[in-house]
Amino acid sequence: EQGVLLGEENLWCEWAFDIPETGMYALTAEYYPLKGTGRDIIISVLIDGSYPFDEAEGCYLNRIWTDKKSESGNQLRQDDLGNDLRPAQVESPRFISKALTDIQGLYVDPYAFYLSKGKHVIRIGIKREALCLKSLTLGNEEEPISYNEYRVQHFGSSHDGEPEILQAERAWEKNSSFLYPMHDRTDAATQPNDPNLVRLNTIGQSNWGTPGTWISWRVGVKRPGLYKLAFRCRQSFNEGLNSYRTIKINGEVPFREAKEIAFDYRDDWYIKVPGDREPFLFYLQEGDVITLEATSGKMAQPLREIRQQLLNLNAIYRKIIVITGSTPDIYRDYALENQIPDLVSGLKASGDALQSTASAIKQIIGKNGSLASKLEETRKIVIELADEPYMIPERLSRFKGSIEDMGALMTALGQQPLELDYITFLSAEAPLPRAKAEWQKSLSFWFNQLIGSFFQDYRGLGKMSGGNESISVWVSTGRDQAQVVSQLINNKFTPISGTGVRLSLVDTGATLIQATLAGKGPDAALMIQQDIPVNLAMRGALSDFSRPEYGIDDIHERYHPSAWIPYRYNKGIYALPESQSFDVIFYRTDVFQELGLRIPETWDEFYLMLKILQSKNLQAGIPEIDTVNMGVSQGIATFDKFLFQNGGAYYTDELKKTLFDENISLTAFEKWVELYTEYGLDRSFDFFNRFRSGEMPFAIQNISVYNQLMQAAPEIRGLWAFAPVPGTRRRDGTIDRSETAKGHGCVMLKAAEKRGTDRETLEFLRWWVSDEIQLQFANEMEAALGVAARYYPAAIRSFEQIGWSEDELSILQEQQKWLINVPQIPGNYVLSRSLTSAFRASVSRINSPRRALTIYNKEINAEITRKRKEFKLD
Repeated sequence: EQGVLLGEENLWCEWAFDIPETGMYALTAEYYPLKGTGRDIIISVLIDGSYPFDEAEGCYLNRIWTDKKSESGNQLRQDDLGNDLRPAQVESPRFISKALTDIQGLYVDPYAFYLSKGKHVIRIGIKREALCLKSLTLGNEEEPISYNEYRVQHFGSSHDGEPEILQAERAWEKNSSFLYPMHDRTDAATQPNDPNLVRLNTIGQSNWGTPGTWISWRVGVKRPGLYKLAFRCRQSFNEGLNSYRTIKINGEVPFREAKEIAFDYRDDWYIKVPGDREPFLFYLQEGDVITLEATSGKMAQPLREIRQQLLNLNAIYRKIIVITGSTPDIYRDYALENQIPDLVSGLKASGDALQSTASAIKQIIGKNGSLASKLEETRKIVIELADEPYMIPERLSRFKGSIEDMGALMTALGQQPLELDYITFLSAEAPLPRAKAEWQKSLSFWFNQLIGSFFQDYRGLGKMSGGNESISVWVSTGRDQAQVVSQLINNKFTPISGTGVRLSLVDTGATLIQATLAGKGPDAALMIQQDIPVNLAMRGALSDFSRPEYGIDDIHERYHPSAWIPYRYNKGIYALPESQSFDVIFYRTDVFQELGLRIPETWDEFYLMLKILQSKNLQAGIPEIDTVNMGVSQGIATFDKFLFQNGGAYYTDELKKTLFDENISLTAFEKWVELYTEYGLDRSFDFFNRFRSGEMPFAIQNISVYNQLMQAAPEIRGLWAFAPVPGTRRRDGTIDRSETAKGHGCVMLKAAEKRGTDRETLEFLRWWVSDEIQLQFANEMEAALGVAARYYPAAIRSFEQIGWSEDELSILQEQQKWLINVPQIPGNYVLSRSLTSAFRASVSRINSPRRALTIYNKEINAEITRKRKEFKLD
């Protein structure tokens, strides 16, 4: 079939067309997804040269996925312990017809484009991935018939056959690679099941929460006729809320009532039969495809209203703190109602809207749940402030807290999670299956679990059957991440290499050092913090990857040079880079536009911007105190920016001593201290909530903050962006944006050489850091835990393909050009601790910045000298 190719070589295409009648039109695209990174395709839609609404700038088109089958034809394989292995998700490309829709749950129906009668021009642009576009259709679908009409059409199609069960985890197709089989051992009735082994027996959970995602199954009923559907399901993820699904048969909604099937919240498994007063009957025959698609259903309207009131109340809060500051004097009368003319009317309007929304939610859910109660509590606070505006200074923190609660509520409302065990097809009069196992079966299942718990290895993650157990690998991360690594090994490494991998979840910090020195370490370790490899290497515990026989020259070019710096020691390379992240500016585009500000390119521009923000009682954030590790300042990264952007360095060329006694270093240290002593920045702050409210519209943060904002702040989506960090202008006019990066690496221990498994271990590590596997790991992590778990590969090509928009990627690539890193040397552990102590002594006015750094620099150099003697480097 023919179509227009849209991708890197052809970024857009446009067509002229005539509209016979003015109206609102849905836009349906028929397209074929071209091979790419596996991400959803994003297109833009311009009509007559402009975006008709904000969402038209980024519309999502899905791909089709299936479970990869094993060579024997079964979907599931097992490891050497007998646990089911999650099947890989493989794309099943074909032409797809899809109306452009919202994925945030704000609208149930497709986007509606207003078009007047006459000639128009439509342009489709490609924002991510590539496709072959076959056709565009403007028009609205006919409303499905009612259930009563549907029954009349299929009158006389009843049957009394035996119930038939379809295991939900055996899906036919799905439109997200995140929808893979899951396992559940909480109930003996789940099919299939085992008290001690992993059986992939359900599908969905929180992975199946985004509106528009669907799963389909091919029906195997023996006789055509009307069937009652019984879903064994669990919706224990969104407390107090329903999850909604649209049921389709062969791609079509059979009747109007099937568009919004509510699966109510319950802690445990239950049987759900679609239908209000009596079960709906669906006409099915063998080979039909039944689809369940997530939809926000009746919650779409409340969700839109909450988002609007959240934006309104945040705007009111910002207007208030411009006058009072974030910590007002509670005994002062600010006369806010006079200074903010629309204050009282705005609060009352929001209070009335929240009352109406809370009532709507109670009516939809059928009870007064905690979510409606939260809205009513917020409404109460808002109305109190409207009635008594002179009390706002005293109640400002409560007001801010209620706005934050609304943000969390919106996040919950926007998701539609659901887990399915099986679908039963029954005749109209057949009894429903039991949702819970009988007590005898449950007791036996629990008892076997208890006995098995004494013999299970909770650190081990299994090895695929058929592989030779050649190497042992430790991974230092959470269990969810480790499970993803294990799945990749079982699906992508062992079947091809023939080498088995025994993967264990172990803290690879002090434990790895102790085990290695005791001769009990693994062959390889993954996800090691960047300061550990050199610490092990100087003790002779690691293999040197730079040895000619290991041949890693081809790997070098796949990384930014800065990624290798922390792993070099004494002319050797002792780790392969895995991940790398760095700082960027996050800013609120709406607040900047409101204040007429532009993003600072240099530190001089930053100070000017800061002055304007502070004059409005708004804040800029540059973190200093690390709440996880209070002993080491996060602000060292800021010192690094001032140092490296001005041509400074940490050490002499021989790495024998620091250069902190030079004027460049002392000046950089002074600038770091002055941010907090002279410019009044907060050393510790809640970035997420301050940024969300607009109280802190500018901050320099690690790029990983992107994850949290995308996942947990849907109400400000489209109202923020990021940019490269401020730099220092050079004499030639260019701006130096140098900064350090954080990262992790993987290592091969000397134990592998002693055991004779170094070749197999090196093959495994080369596979692990390959572009394909690092990208797949990043995708799988996002699939398992959402955008909040986004992984940042150090490999340049993998990093570029993890889901950035074109604009976002260009910004990140610009910042990557300036990445630099600090060499790791013996005794460097004292460096971060001493810089922190010098900084805090300066901020506390115990010493001047120059004197403080000079004092602690002597201690740093003394420790470096001692360590160099210890390891015979001099």
